[in-house]
Amino acid sequence: MKTTEAQKRAMKKWLSKNKSSAYASARERSLKAMYGINTDFYNRLYTEQNGKCAICSKNQVAKLSVDHNHVNGSVRGLLCVSCNVGLGMFKDNQEIMAKAIDYLKKSGQLNG
Repeated sequence: MKTTEAQKRAMKKWLSKNKSSAYASARERSLKAMYGINTDFYNRLYTEQNGKCAICSKNQVAKLSVDHNHVNGSVRGLLCVSCNVGLGMFKDNQEIMAKAIDYLKKSGQLNG
């Protein structure tokens, strides 16, 4: 069924009046579908982490990403986009991450 121009205008009008409510509802559905959590759980994690990434500890202006175990789906914490993408690129493989740390140490880019 094709959406009419009148329906599009009505939806735009409704969204302009209910933007925050519509966003909150969509966020709730997304968290539930993707991670099995709700906004209360997310907000609790955010508070426990003081609004900081669980890896780099930087304060975040934007929402933190939900980090989860890709095998069993359990939520591990909240990460900034950079740390979340980093883990994803390493496919959560501890051996490869350890090799990356060794590589940085050898090249003088990491102390320790």
